[in-house]
Amino acid sequence: MGGTTPPGKVATAAYLAELLASDAAKYGVATIQVGENAVMVQYNMPTEERGQPLKIRTWRIFQALPPSTLRHALFTYTVLADEFDQPGSVAEMELLDREIAALELAPVIGQTPSASKKPWWRPW
Repeated sequence: MGGTTPPGKVATAAYLAELLASDAAKYGVATIQVGENAVMVQYNMPTEERGQPLKIRTWRIFQALPPSTLRHALFTYTVLADEFDQPGSVAEMELLDREIAALELAPVIGQTPSASKKPWWRPW
């Protein structure tokens, strides 16, 4: 998903950190620099569906493509609340944390990231 900055604002990592500051404050986490001109916030959120307690790990990533273009990526991983801290779930989330933080985003519009590295989600 993408967008543009408001008039007078330049797309920079600092501007992106401002956009994610409310999520960071709400969940008591810091914004994290990922890649060039990209910022991420990662947090856990309790919720419920049909009476079943759940926890959702969320990764929000914004990338600046100066002067005014922004990219926004959102990843979520939902687990039953009572399984969230179990070793299997913890291991899966650690893997996702590492891979999402290591993402490669195209540096300009219309260009794809380097093909030299196989995506984590592609088994072949």
